[in-house]
This record gives sequence, structure tokens and C-alpha cells, in this order.
Amino acid sequence: MARIEIVEVRREAEWRQLESEWKTLFRESPAAAPPLLWEWQRQWWNVYGSEYAARGNGLGILTARHDGRLVGVLPLYWHKSGGMMEFGRRRVGFISAGELEFEETCAEYLNLLALPDYERECANGMMTHLVAGTESHWDELHLTNVPGDSPLVVWANSATLQGVRVTVHDGPVCPIADLARGFETYLTTLSRRTRESTRRLLRRVRRSNATLQIARTPLEAATYFEQLVALHQIRWRSDGRPGCFAADRFHRFHRALVGDLLPSGVAVLARLVLGDATLAVIYGFVIGQKFDFYQSGVTIKKVEAINSPGVAAHLLLMQELERRNVISYDFLAGTSEYKRRLSSRTIRLATITMHRHSVPMVLNDIGQTGRRLVAGAWRRVRSRVSPTPSSL
Repeated sequence: MARIEIVEVRREAEWRQLESEWKTLFRESPAAAPPLLWEWQRQWWNVYGSEYAARGNGLGILTARHDGRLVGVLPLYWHKSGGMMEFGRRRVGFISAGELEFEETCAEYLNLLALPDYERECANGMMTHLVAGTESHWDELHLTNVPGDSPLVVWANSATLQGVRVTVHDGPVCPIADLARGFETYLTTLSRRTRESTRRLLRRVRRSNATLQIARTPLEAATYFEQLVALHQIRWRSDGRPGCFAADRFHRFHRALVGDLLPSGVAVLARLVLGDATLAVIYGFVIGQKFDFYQSGVTIKKVEAINSPGVAAHLLLMQELERRNVISYDFLAGTSEYKRRLSSRTIRLATITMHRHSVPMVLNDIGQTGRRLVAGAWRRVRSRVSPTPSSL
């Protein structure tokens, strides 16, 4: 195979010119996942980029070409950390990552987008470029929620990363319902208790005359989306927490994304309705034969006819998507018990971190060591001056 050419895209105008090629690459890449969609990437940059890249050098998208054809993309951006005692550490990470916790999009399956026969070569070429070609730009590279089988993971075993320390840590697990052999066969893979409760729930749904409705038009999408937001926020606020849609950027990003992706069928908004009441709304994305469940809103009101409207909505949506030849229903990362019970298998994600041996990183390591020493000394002081339980 002829050598590929790695080019770093730093300007938005150059990035916009890649739209058609990016979309073609996405359709042909086995790594295709919602956060790597052109529309997702552009909307994230439009909404979040000015805040999170303003203090750094902005875009740093790596592209790979073979005989002029775009064969790989690694969507990165540069930003500076702003914390005290971080000594101007310069970081690089995925577009659609790095937000503050209160407004983070928590994108799973971020990855190298490449043609099947070019994945390893692109990964190696981009690694070399990052280490040797952009030396002045970054001190730390942090890639989150990468699939465990990503070609990027091989960086941890590379002998060519001189002056760079690479670590790969296990990330969250994504539970998946396997629909490849049909919904009824899927049910047989669940535990006996879960299978029986699931069938009882579906019988109750049928008796109640509740229906699952899929948004088809822009007006329906807007209505379902605001119902999703309202139900989600009510549930979280009842727990004394703000809810993710309380963050303006998060809300704006997903509202725009639904508008971009619903007409093509990529974005899915489905609601479970009983009479005039919306009991649950499911929001996710279909890529090929896979559905990624992103967010939901479920009523906190007790519904006599349906004891678990959120689970019922998932099950009905599985049946609907099966008719569209979807064979995998991915619940994405999360610790909810219902995700574990309804899954057939799991995929482990990983976090890849590369640290360059630079002055900012050395100072940062010294700073971290100093903070640990100060914290330890303070704990020892407190233990000497604090009263013991027996003296209270």
C-alpha cells in the first residue's frame, strides 16, 4: 500500500470544505458512530467551540489521504487547561469532549474514522504526526470513550513514542440488546425473572391501549423534544439535581442536532402515550443496523396501567426498530439497573492518555506532588487537633 499523507486542518474554512468527503468516509467506515457524524461534529463546534477552544489553538483535525482520497479523520481540537497550578498545560482531545461536567455531552464511541483497509496505517501515521509534527502544540492528549478495539489503542504498545508516556485505562461499559435473531429470540437471552416481567409488562401495555409514536415531521420532533426535556428535568429536580438540560449549551446542541438529523431518520424521538398523557420519550440515533439510546424522559407520576413506562417504551421501540432491520440496541454507558437487566452483551470503552515530557508537564507533576504532600500534612495536623470520639 502506498504511503498515506497526513495533513492537519487548523481553520474552520478548510474543515467546511471536507463536508462531502467526510460524509462519504462516514458511510464506509466501520467506526461510524453518532458523535463522528459531520452534523454532530459541526453542531458541537458551533455551540461549544468558542468556550472550550478559545484559550487554545483551536482546531487540530488530522486527515489522512491516499492518492488524494480521504481515507481517515481524527477529529481533535487544542485547548488550554485553566486550573490553578496547571502551569499552562496544553491539551488536545476529541471534538465533542472536554466540556465541564454540568454541560458535557458524554459522547461514546469517539474514534478514528477510517476506511477498513487503512485503520492501522492511519493510526500509525497520525501518531507519528502528533509526536513529531506538532511538538509545540500540546503537552497532554486525552481521548475518552474510545472502543476497546480501536486502532488507537495500539499506541500504548508502540515503541516509537520517544519522549511520550502513553496509558490506556478501562472506561465505562455499554450494555447492548442483541436483536439480530429477532425480538422474541432476544427475550430468551434474558434471565428468567427479567423475561417473565418483560412479557407481563408488554401484556399490560397492550391491555392499556398505550401506543408508541415516532416523530416524523419537524413539528412532531420539536414537540417530542420539549416533552423529553420537561419529563427529564422534572425527574431530576425531584431528586434535588439540576438535570442535564438545565445547561443552555447542552439544550441548544441537542435541539439543533434533532433538527439536522431527524429528516434522514438518523435521529429518533419516540414517545409512549396513554390517552392524552405522554409517559416517556426516548431519544437516540440509528447508524446502519445499530441504535444508540442517548437520553430519555419518564413521568414521575404513578401509572396504574403500566408500572414501568420507561422500560415499556424501550421494549416497544426495540420492536419498531427491528422492523427497520436494526439488530443492535445500545443503551450506552450508565449504571442503571434496567440497562443491565435488558442487555445481552456489553462493550468496554477505554481512555487513552499521552503525556509529553515537556516543561509544563514536569511542572504540573511537581505541582501534583506538592498538592499531595500539602494535603497529607494537613490531614496529619487535623488528626492531632481534632477531638477523638471518646472525648466527645
